[in-house]
Amino acid sequence: MWVPPDAGWFLSSLFMAAIQPPNGTRDFYPEEALRRRYITEAWRATSLRHGFEEIDGPTFEHLDLYTVKSGEGIVSELFSFERFGGEKKFALRPEFTPTLARMYAAKAASLPKPTKWFMAGPFFRAERPQRGRLREFLQWNCDILGLDVEWGATGTPAANTPTAPIASSTDTSRSEPWEILKSKARADAEVIACCIELLKKMGLDSSRVRIKLNHRWLTESLLLYAGVGERKLGEWFTLIDRIPKLSEPDYLELALRIGSNEPTARIVRQAIKDSQRNPSGFNEVDPDLLHTWLFAESLARSEIRTRNISENRWNEASRYVNRLRQELLHSGVHDWVDLDSSIVRGLAYYTGMVFEVIVDGERAVAGGGRYDNLIELFGGPSTPAVGFGMGDVVLSLVLKDKGLLPEGKELADLLDSPRCRASVRPDVFVISNGQPECDALVPTLLSQARARGLHARRSYKTTKKIAKLLADAAAQHARHAIIIETPESCTLKNLDTQTQESLSFAAALDRLAPSSR
Repeated sequence: MWVPPDAGWFLSSLFMAAIQPPNGTRDFYPEEALRRRYITEAWRATSLRHGFEEIDGPTFEHLDLYTVKSGEGIVSELFSFERFGGEKKFALRPEFTPTLARMYAAKAASLPKPTKWFMAGPFFRAERPQRGRLREFLQWNCDILGLDVEWGATGTPAANTPTAPIASSTDTSRSEPWEILKSKARADAEVIACCIELLKKMGLDSSRVRIKLNHRWLTESLLLYAGVGERKLGEWFTLIDRIPKLSEPDYLELALRIGSNEPTARIVRQAIKDSQRNPSGFNEVDPDLLHTWLFAESLARSEIRTRNISENRWNEASRYVNRLRQELLHSGVHDWVDLDSSIVRGLAYYTGMVFEVIVDGERAVAGGGRYDNLIELFGGPSTPAVGFGMGDVVLSLVLKDKGLLPEGKELADLLDSPRCRASVRPDVFVISNGQPECDALVPTLLSQARARGLHARRSYKTTKKIAKLLADAAAQHARHAIIIETPESCTLKNLDTQTQESLSFAAALDRLAPSSR
């Protein structure tokens, strides 16, 4: 059979034209690549302004790194492979937390306390692609590992600190000192404020986006109160995490499958729905009122009166939530936050505060929480930690749907704007003179400086001596220091020239934020 000379080329061209990118991936032509860069540069700039330092790790890890945390069941969700010749099994990274824990554990003794790290890079999940969920995506992670007070080898703080009964979620007889609780609340507020700052820079506001926050001990108490056994809490967290996507029959079927009875399952579902009636805003939490808010309506309709609840755990979580509210108030972001007991984050390693960023009441853009036991799992010392992750897929869709994803000239201009730029050197180091009223102003001044595009940090050293705090600022290569002298005034010091002057807060910030920013 005669074949024209051009036939091979023609057939090859047809075949090549039919080749599509792998399912669940994206091609980035110049305009799409610029929009992706707009998001990643905004992530990086926001992280730097909040004092996080950039890290990264391999895009694939030993498979054991993921199974040790999540069990063998996670393998079906990963892109895993084995090198020809029988070498160890590997997996493309589906998240960064295990890599982060491994890296921190390897150098924990030499790292500052706390350590603030961020990264943004590609991740991979072998799941069914759908709107907002792809097999390859970018993710931004910010984490604070350790506390700004001393944490001993046995998980205890420095001696002689005032205490409040803050129990472990696995041992309700154990207490943590009040200074530890306050330190955790400060770190939790920092990561939440960083996340909110990014959302603001992208043009979103608290009318469109809510930070749904919970403490897992509150939901543990809800479950125990409703009659769920202690050993079933983990399975129930996984189920509660799925409630928004489940019909009532499907929910009841899964509840029965994990050993519940139908009346208890209905009580839990109703209590979760009742808790979501909390009005917008994050108001002071009274433990007794909160108890009524979560349970009264649901349980009043039920004949079940199980009282298998740890009042100690409930009160401790309430006390912590109130402290966190104060820290968020100091940072100026408390009006973005709602308390919501349906937010539990199904992953087993979370130990306390958890949150999700919800757009238009249904779409999760980011999520995270406190994981105080994970570093130990990877061979490191006992290290309290908190962090969050934000993917580019849902964020891009939200911005596009709301007309906030720039293009053309606007996009090019924004890539050169303060929204996407931040100094690697800290622009300003905020220091208190040691008076309580000045200490309270540090997070507020940090928030104001960052809102102006400044890279602002504070010292985590416990000393009150200004000379040592200034030395810490110099060691971190800060350009300036603001020393809060009174609730109205400060000293602005140039750490390069060693010159200083007394100014109001507004004047000092005006001096530090040139018009080119």
